[in-house]
Amino acid sequence: MMTIMVAGGGTGGHVYPALSIANEFLKQVPGARVVCVGTRQGMEKELLANAGFSPYLIFAPKFKGQGFLIKLKTIIALPVSFLSALVLICKLRPTMIVGVGGYASFSVVCVGYCLGVATFISEQNAIPGLANRVLSRCARKIFVAFPYSTKFFKKEKVVLTGNPMRKEIIEYAAKKVARTDAASILVIGGSQGAKKLNDVIIDVIPDLAKRFNALTIYHITGPRHYLDVKRMYPVTSGVHVELYPYVNNMGELYAKTDLIISRSGSGILEFLHYGVPSILIPYRYASGDHQTFNARYFEEHGVSVMIQEDDLTHERLLIEIQRALMDNSHRDHVRHESQKMAISNASERIVSECIASAKKGKK
Repeated sequence: MMTIMVAGGGTGGHVYPALSIANEFLKQVPGARVVCVGTRQGMEKELLANAGFSPYLIFAPKFKGQGFLIKLKTIIALPVSFLSALVLICKLRPTMIVGVGGYASFSVVCVGYCLGVATFISEQNAIPGLANRVLSRCARKIFVAFPYSTKFFKKEKVVLTGNPMRKEIIEYAAKKVARTDAASILVIGGSQGAKKLNDVIIDVIPDLAKRFNALTIYHITGPRHYLDVKRMYPVTSGVHVELYPYVNNMGELYAKTDLIISRSGSGILEFLHYGVPSILIPYRYASGDHQTFNARYFEEHGVSVMIQEDDLTHERLLIEIQRALMDNSHRDHVRHESQKMAISNASERIVSECIASAKKGKK
């Protein structure tokens, strides 16, 4: 039986692409055993289990952080991570390994390469992280979601595939969802939450209520901030609010919203399938400032407005919300440009490339 290993996790930005690729392997390689590898400290254990996979969890250190002690701890912990990966790979004997980023990806892909396993990596952001830059030397193929990131890798290895999407994201984009006359805004803090974004949204609601007869806000706070945000939300006439700590099925919310306000992780590529304008607030401490580069790509195509966190004020957000909801020519541009930018078959292309490369037997 062929065993295929998909490794990575930590945040939803890594776990969901891993799930999409794993499910596509099951579809294209009937009878194969597809296993997902993550870490004990990430969110992958719950998400993978909910999707029907029994995750293999290994020890893997964090690679982010600028302090000397953090870097020292990472270096000391790496041998333990490599040993965990070695034991698992020797036990399961995979034919190929796909790393999707996150802490578990690094050691699994490195060890797999050293043992002669066909290895591949997927980079979801415009600026690759340090781990994927190192792993690019081990990978037969490198699959990227943003055109900008192609320049960081060898031309003969890199393939622009788009970001692997969950099936329900693509399916909901094609559905006709019942809508109300109320303008609707979806606020996404990301899987880790975004306190300042939460605070500014709450602050701006009374002014929005004066400008719109009816308004619905779907607000995903992040689990850590849910109770605090719930206590702070004002009761405002004409404004209907639905609060969520976290949402697995984002397609349903995307399909009934008129504007998205969000961090700018790789998940923003999902927005393109719905043709909805967005206001993006990059997380300033993201590795390599990749969220700024993600947002800039959207802004350059006119489908989003980027506001750096230091510039995120009540007045600026109010102006951009009004423009996004009331400027019909802008909304038409976003809809048409999004259709050109969206890639819906990323998982299919990644899996097909992996299978073709593995058959060639070349590194």
